[in-house]
Amino acid sequence: MGKITHYGMIATGMDVPEKRLTSAELEKIVVTTDEWITTRSGIKERRILGPEESVSDIGVNSARIAMKKAGIGPEDIDAIICATFTGDTPCPATACHIQHKLGAFNSFACDIAASCSGFVYGLTVADSFIKNGFCLTALVVGSDGMTRFTDYQDKIQERVNQLIMHLNPVLVKAETIKKIKSSDFWHNADFQSLEDMRLELRGIMHHKHKGAVDSVPPKTIDVTDGGIVLKRHTANIKSVDMQLYRQMVEETLEKLFDTSLVLQKIRRAEPVTQRDISSLISLVLTQNPDVNLETLKEFYPDAVLPLDFIIRTIVGMEPEAVEKRFAAFAQKFTDNSKQTHFLRLLKNHIRRYGTINMEKLYEPPFTGIDSNGLDGVFEDDRQINELVRIIETFQPQTGAQA
Repeated sequence: MGKITHYGMIATGMDVPEKRLTSAELEKIVVTTDEWITTRSGIKERRILGPEESVSDIGVNSARIAMKKAGIGPEDIDAIICATFTGDTPCPATACHIQHKLGAFNSFACDIAASCSGFVYGLTVADSFIKNGFCLTALVVGSDGMTRFTDYQDKIQERVNQLIMHLNPVLVKAETIKKIKSSDFWHNADFQSLEDMRLELRGIMHHKHKGAVDSVPPKTIDVTDGGIVLKRHTANIKSVDMQLYRQMVEETLEKLFDTSLVLQKIRRAEPVTQRDISSLISLVLTQNPDVNLETLKEFYPDAVLPLDFIIRTIVGMEPEAVEKRFAAFAQKFTDNSKQTHFLRLLKNHIRRYGTINMEKLYEPPFTGIDSNGLDGVFEDDRQINELVRIIETFQPQTGAQA
């Protein structure tokens, strides 16, 4: 067979699994939002392979649609090229599974593993085969099943760890939460078990500590064939850079406490507009050209935090503003020295850092007053719930910087 000069693509076909996972549903499982995903990728939903579906099944269904449009049968196919990096098996190639299911026994079959660009590479290979006379009809298939390998464990456990456990609606789900935190659950977890978990917990996921950011522990991946162990480590260079930059920001802003009305509003945790923030950014640049407040957002890439809140975590709050928010609570609920001491520590922390995560109320120095932290000092649910409500007012507020 000589070189062929006139050829082209004669038909296409597409198939996807029935199961859908929308971005709105995904935000209930992991720490993200529908809006964040949509604005950055345009993705509103993704399809999930069912328990009985395979990558080659989707490829075969797509191929049959294309073959029907082209008016050809399995016996007419000379080559099958499958672009996938999540194939059915490493060997034989997924293209061989497609070949078998189609009954295209006159063809040769091979895989190309090139991730997102795999289909383009597949077309290029098919183009070369046909152009040089190795075959007349080539079937190029692009099929992947990333949901089989997506690891939701870190993000889901991070989300669950943010739940306020002392609240009654959360306590009711304590057994399910304990199960999710166990390694046994994740050893056999599939998408259906994650979906069942999501449905069971979706009614309580809003009961979480606002602004909490949990670190993910290093993950060890044991690759059995070869005895190689890979360990993921989080570099601390970025954290060092952040501390140095925060120090520069703090030193610059301290000089503006008495003159900047915007900064005074931030230190009172009052709402500010985007125009306010822009004016503060400009003012700071005139004071110190090396300090651009917008740069602070680069240190929080995975958290949707308003800039005024980030600034407040650096410069803290005005003592009078903190005292005012806790005044009614202190007058009504502080009945003993432990509660008074606990409240004093809490207010001091917020004055210094502008906010506090609920987890810290169960850590030193608060556990130095009572080993059970908040729950040991305030045993009445009404007291705890009221204190939580006040603490939440120091978290990022919806609609800030509008």
